[in-house]
Amino acid sequence: MKKIYTLLAFAAILSVAGCKKADVSVQTPDDETDDRVPVLFSLGQPSYDVSVKSVGGVDAWDGHELYIFGYPTDAADYSENNAFIYNVKGTTLGTEEVGYNATTQTLEVTHEVTYDDGQGPQTAEEPFFYNADNTTYDFYGYYVDDAVISDNLDEEGNPIPVIVTEATADTPQGDGTTLGEGVYIPFTIDGSQDLMTALADKTSDILNANPSGSVKESQAYSAYAARRSVQPNLMFQHQLTRFKFEIKSGSLSGNSVKVNSISLKSPAKGYLCVVGENQGITIAADDTPDQMTLMQKNADGTCGTLQPATPATYTDASTSVTATPVGESIMVIPEQESYELTIQTSMDGIHTPINPQTYTLTPAMVDTDGQGTQASAFEAGKEYIITLTVYGLEQVIPTVTLGEWTPGGSVDIDPDDQFGQTETPEPEPGA
Repeated sequence: MKKIYTLLAFAAILSVAGCKKADVSVQTPDDETDDRVPVLFSLGQPSYDVSVKSVGGVDAWDGHELYIFGYPTDAADYSENNAFIYNVKGTTLGTEEVGYNATTQTLEVTHEVTYDDGQGPQTAEEPFFYNADNTTYDFYGYYVDDAVISDNLDEEGNPIPVIVTEATADTPQGDGTTLGEGVYIPFTIDGSQDLMTALADKTSDILNANPSGSVKESQAYSAYAARRSVQPNLMFQHQLTRFKFEIKSGSLSGNSVKVNSISLKSPAKGYLCVVGENQGITIAADDTPDQMTLMQKNADGTCGTLQPATPATYTDASTSVTATPVGESIMVIPEQESYELTIQTSMDGIHTPINPQTYTLTPAMVDTDGQGTQASAFEAGKEYIITLTVYGLEQVIPTVTLGEWTPGGSVDIDPDDQFGQTETPEPEPGA
């Protein structure tokens, strides 16, 4: 029988890497003889921005579709038949009707079970209960925004996982990609989506919930551990690199320039490993790098094309100019040695098409500002804020500084090194 999941009675702790976990009290049965112990997670609000469906950041879980897996610790493989909880969706809407309680910060779901009451088969909704024999489990979570294409969705709109066992690990997928053992979600990004994975940390959860030491790591997660307040905390980790943008003028002539579009060239297609020891991204064998274009949030909250942006006005060399944020952000596949940055500009009164300016961003350009060593590639979970200082139509200096995710560093690029000056730029403020 097909499994049906609804949002009623399964809760999970969901936090975001780089933020302080919310203080949430977890209630569990005190009766040691009660064998029916539900799996209970608490849902903490993210204290930083989470991008969702290309409309930019939000400061709370609100409408995000999160998926959860649970497997016995000694499961032979990650096949659906071995799963305790398999790809269960929870939607964090602010209404208890869909299972999310904003006051207690809990997300609840059930599954449909079939039983025989003597008058024939019956069905009912029931929470997920830990096994009475204290079987231990591992729990995983993921968030893929709207990055899953329709071909990889089931009839209910849920992502269809790709299961790779030890026996099939050497068998290429249909696109030629070879994957290690685990559970994967195929995806295609356009630069606007945020991809995250989570793995419950038994050591951390025991220390936080059971400092007396009555629960050993080998006893989590189980009914025994749950009765002692040890429940899984899914700490979500960003699997992409994020670039944000802001602009300012560096000369009087730059005040008339508009930035019409900004894009980064990046791989677009891959597999997100959501269950297994190697959570992260594998780029598809048939991927072709694509332009990830910066978008903006419209007044109605939807995503739209970036409108021409005017840089913060330059007055004179003695006056500091604060850059103006532009658009939302571009999130790209990480661990790349370089990204191609393209900027398209225009100027009032000039109708001749202007050639776009292109720069190659490399980790060697990054100024870590004393917050880390030089990386060999742009890393997952790190953010770079690019400040575009506009001097003229062919004179733009991108500078990358630290952001809200794990700091990435800063980059200075002088366009004169690549394009040659068409006029003598006025000195940058502070020079």
